[in-house]
Amino acid sequence: MLFVALLVVTCLLIPQLSPFYSGHSQNSLSMLKTRYFDRLGLVETDLDSNPTAENLSKLIEAHVTKIPFDNLAQHGAVGGPATLDMETTAQKLLDRNRGGFCFELNGLLGEFLTQLGYKVLRAPSYIFAPDLSDFRDYPTHVVLIVTVPHDDTKWYVDVGLGEPPMQPLRLEMDTPQVTVEGMESRFVQDGENIVLQWKKSGAEWAPRLKWNREDGLRDPGPSLNDFQDNLDYVHGDHCIFAQKLVVCLLSRTRKITLAGRRLKITTPRFGPESQSTYQIVETATEAREILYREFGMPLEETKGLDLQKSASAGKEIWESM
Repeated sequence: MLFVALLVVTCLLIPQLSPFYSGHSQNSLSMLKTRYFDRLGLVETDLDSNPTAENLSKLIEAHVTKIPFDNLAQHGAVGGPATLDMETTAQKLLDRNRGGFCFELNGLLGEFLTQLGYKVLRAPSYIFAPDLSDFRDYPTHVVLIVTVPHDDTKWYVDVGLGEPPMQPLRLEMDTPQVTVEGMESRFVQDGENIVLQWKKSGAEWAPRLKWNREDGLRDPGPSLNDFQDNLDYVHGDHCIFAQKLVVCLLSRTRKITLAGRRLKITTPRFGPESQSTYQIVETATEAREILYREFGMPLEETKGLDLQKSASAGKEIWESM
């Protein structure tokens, strides 16, 4: 009887495993919500127990405003390569004020939204490459398909695209949607694929990424661990991320990008009055100071930063910046 009682107590004390579980200790993620809200500068009690479309929108805008897209780990910054372990990623993004790329940013956000009560599915995605005038032939990206409780509406959520929409997009075909920063987006169906397009200042609709429609509907969808091969591919020397350093942070009116040895600031981001200024970054020391000043990254996080691969990358590598 004592054994049975102990077994029942033990089972009650073990937390339920999230579908995003990837080998980390669940206890280590027990404070994820508090850490996340602190990093986003949002009041936890205002949003924690109320998973709505409106609150989802607030979370996504705060995320892309506070947490940059970056691939610094592939260019000498401290902390080692990106990982699918969510506690390691949480320490990097939330505790050490770093950024990351899609598998980190969307991976951790998916865990956070799940803890808040949203339903989250993931779909492997193919990025459109202007240098190829086509989609890349391997899924180097992951998007989130999010559903609000008691509502069947599906939302496209993506904080890891570099310059994603600053709000969730309703997953409806052929319907232009304008988000708060002025970005115009729409989804179109192309055979078995869903394609995200955007439209810039008088230009034609242009593709950004695609995923297989069924991948976005499969429930349960793939676990985060299922993206290990995709992450390994991105870590490869052949991948564009290994060849150029990119750090990007957004607001409604401003986009700031450090791409290799060039700092680019665009404001306003969209519309006929949009303008960009450029600055050449001469040294890694100067780049580290910019990362601290403009992106809020502690100097100790960028020790060892190396701009050599970016400096030697061919012109075609930068066409998709």
